[in-house]
Amino acid sequence: MTLQQLRYIVAIADTSSFAQAALAVGVTQPTLSAMVRKLEQELGANLFDRSTKPVIVTEIGEVVINRARRVLAEAESISQAIAEAQNSLSGPLRLGILPTIAPYLLPLFLRTFVKTYPKLELVIQELKTDEIATRLLDGRLDIGILATPHEKVQGLDIQSLFEESFYAYAKTPTSKKYLLAEDIDPDELWVLEEGHCFGDQVLDLCALSRSSHSLQYVSGSIDTLKRLVEAQGGVTVLPELALRSLSKRELKLTRPFAPPTPKRTVSLISRRNFVRTHVIEVLAKAVKDAVAE
Repeated sequence: MTLQQLRYIVAIADTSSFAQAALAVGVTQPTLSAMVRKLEQELGANLFDRSTKPVIVTEIGEVVINRARRVLAEAESISQAIAEAQNSLSGPLRLGILPTIAPYLLPLFLRTFVKTYPKLELVIQELKTDEIATRLLDGRLDIGILATPHEKVQGLDIQSLFEESFYAYAKTPTSKKYLLAEDIDPDELWVLEEGHCFGDQVLDLCALSRSSHSLQYVSGSIDTLKRLVEAQGGVTVLPELALRSLSKRELKLTRPFAPPTPKRTVSLISRRNFVRTHVIEVLAKAVKDAVAE
């Protein structure tokens, strides 16, 4: 069993195709197929069901591939450890970030960060909390930026970056200076689809369940909900950073909540064995400085 074979089976699992996996790892399909077959013979088990298209990972294959991801992550950490020891800020850095944070936070620091650390090869993916946690644990991501606390990030290192308050956004805002959660009519509340922790936080704030809504609209975008409020009426909830991009007209449609103000903590998440602590430090500082400004 070799690291090369492990890379091949992970690539097949990610692409569900021997041909696409071969392209991804830079070998011919016959070479990849032969190496994978050799591994299966060594293990005494079929890792893939080749009779279907796309290719399906077998039950035992899932076990092997999950372990393979961890092994490859550990192998990669060797070069990362050397770079860390040399205080080097270079090489790939895979970042997962929530879609409810990315459009408001990334523009604040990303351009300056890339200019300051040009040797870092930053790869950013917008993902839900569950996906970020899973990919951190199996080595497909290095760092995550998401809202905490959350049960899915247990066992991961968590560094708080900043807190942001929630604001109500309504086409016909109340005359009240501050809102209470009970001021929001559940039938007029637009909320993110299930799986987005910000949407779940909003429901918790209003003490609602998803089944209590008379209208179900599946959206992963806060901006879409804001536009729906403007067109259809009702109310949605915005994170504080979103207010920075609002026009004067739009700001007039926002209202803060009464103390204690509901808020979320945005945190940087990483594996406990992630060795590139200096990278974490500079990224955390860049985010904190940008938000503070």
